[in-house]
Amino acid sequence: MNGESNGTWKNYNFSTQDSEYFRKLFVAKRKILVSRMIAGALSQKDKVAHKRRAKSIIRHKIVKLKRRLKSTQIDISEKNKKYSIKESYLLDTLYPKRQQKWVAYNKRSKKIAKDINIGELSFHNNPSETMRQLLQLVKADAKIKKTKVNYRDGVCGDVGPYLVLAAMYKSLNRIFTGGKITRNLSRLFDALEVDKHLSIKLKQNEANPFEISAFKIRSGTGRSKKDSPMHLTGKQLINKTNRELIAEINKWLAGNQEELTLEGRRVVGKLVAETLDNAERHSEKCIVKPDIGDWYVSGALIKFPNMPLRRIHLSFLSVGNTIASSMEKCADATREKMQDYVNCHRHCMGKYGEEQLKTVFALQDGVTSSSAAFLDNRGGTGFQDICDFFEGMALAQGEAANANFTILSGNTVIHLKAPYMKGVVEQGDERELWFNKNNTKEEPPEKSHVTFTDYPLGGTILTMSFDLKPGLVEKGHDKNDYARKS
Repeated sequence: MNGESNGTWKNYNFSTQDSEYFRKLFVAKRKILVSRMIAGALSQKDKVAHKRRAKSIIRHKIVKLKRRLKSTQIDISEKNKKYSIKESYLLDTLYPKRQQKWVAYNKRSKKIAKDINIGELSFHNNPSETMRQLLQLVKADAKIKKTKVNYRDGVCGDVGPYLVLAAMYKSLNRIFTGGKITRNLSRLFDALEVDKHLSIKLKQNEANPFEISAFKIRSGTGRSKKDSPMHLTGKQLINKTNRELIAEINKWLAGNQEELTLEGRRVVGKLVAETLDNAERHSEKCIVKPDIGDWYVSGALIKFPNMPLRRIHLSFLSVGNTIASSMEKCADATREKMQDYVNCHRHCMGKYGEEQLKTVFALQDGVTSSSAAFLDNRGGTGFQDICDFFEGMALAQGEAANANFTILSGNTVIHLKAPYMKGVVEQGDERELWFNKNNTKEEPPEKSHVTFTDYPLGGTILTMSFDLKPGLVEKGHDKNDYARKS
């Protein structure tokens, strides 16, 4: 009997990964079943049948318990590892308590979380509320197991928030399991490839009246060192992005029989280079966070149904230092003038007054954050060139172009719109833009143009929008013309 029993059960081999618990379970089950067989004084035929039945029961129990144990191990260790907190300067700046408020995945509540509703995103019209809504996603990532996000914008008012959203999702865990999105916004997400950055699938079955010609999101990083092969690759990517953006803008202008002039192409190149060079300079301060130095560029031409009106959107995002904090490395003479301006108007600007005033000061011609550039008497015209480009492109379409250019950097929000759209030469040959009626640094900037948000951006975004109407083409071809008749 013992020999027969040994011969029957010896086929059960345990690997070294199996726990001692299963070994004991197996032995206990075998003893119980075999003892019942002997005690029952069964016939030889019944004993064989009973033994086979015992063998089947034990095999079934072991397989079932192994599956249960395997599932439990994934829930405790693998999921916690998968849904761990990811280092991100962008998210930590927006939500400073993110590290302290983080809850391990297996300790999060199993209750169904309420849907997160996002709508009316625009840095032009609603910067503070837009950043607050983006903050909801970061807070949910820190404490919720699963939730849904509903995107409720009917018409895109600004591409900038979706560029920031794409940058944020790089460091967010995949706790967002679906939701609803308007048909028009779904079309924009698909055109810009925002859906790929958000790891979501969109249905485009229904016909959409909006025609969108998109410059899909381009991104890169400026963290590589200047003498490394990666830096050369980064410069090549900048040049490639620049060429593609110029080609896309010319494609948009072709509907008006226009194209970018040589000066227009130069300033577009400066727009791209300024954004990406800022990303590279900003990454020099700290490389602990993996997203510092990242940059994103995108744009779109949206044609409204049954209307000749078309609207251009362009956005440029760099993650890292703000404009104000980058001025820490400026030359002593520049810092002294900047501090005088800050001290003169800080009392009338509110809690973020110092940052706001430093940002306004940094926009002026001749101001650069680089001490070397200041000593060599070069640089410091980038922002004013960009302002000139925007004003030239917007006014080329007429006064009712509904033009908006917003700079969001840290807590500071600057709106470049009528009547303050570009700098004016007051003395010498340097352009100044102080956002007040007399355009003087002796007066504080108007709060309608220089404002703030309590929800800071960990970097800087330049985002512009203006209407493109048929039949309105600049006439002259001087150095201030940016679009001409083709």
